[in-house]
This record gives sequence, C-alpha cells and structure tokens, in this order.
Amino acid sequence: MKTIIELRKEIDRIDKDIVRLLIERMDISREIGNTKEKITDKSREMTVIINALNTSEEKLDPTFLRELYELIIAESKRVQLD
Repeated sequence: MKTIIELRKEIDRIDKDIVRLLIERMDISREIGNTKEKITDKSREMTVIINALNTSEEKLDPTFLRELYELIIAESKRVQLD
C-alpha cells in the first residue's frame, strides 16, 4: 500500500501533466485564432464536451466535467482573441 506522501507525489506529477496539456491546448487555440474568422462555434463546443463525457466512461461526475470543459472552452476563446 502506498503512503500518503507517495500518493501526493503522484498527484503532483499528474497536476504538472494537466497544466502542460492545458498550455499545449491554449497554444493550439491561439493558432486557430490566427487562422479563422469566426471564434464561436456552438456545434464544435458541444462536440468537445460530449467527447469529454464519452471519454470519461462515467468515471467522472458529468456535471463537473461539463463545467470544467466550459471553462476550458471559454479560456480557449479568450486566448484566440489575444
């Protein structure tokens, strides 16, 4: 059985991975902002959320996941305007 310290180290590693992936996602969002005219695409936003919900295979609370992705999408749209 892992100790609390070992488990926390694993969480720290995962958190770093999450932040790195969010940075990568925002970099791509900036590129999109440079290549398209229309920023809001509700159909695409819904697809992204549905994909996340499907990927979680009901292992994450759907309300949490939807709200998280709404925040990620909002930030993506914001960086597209920079």
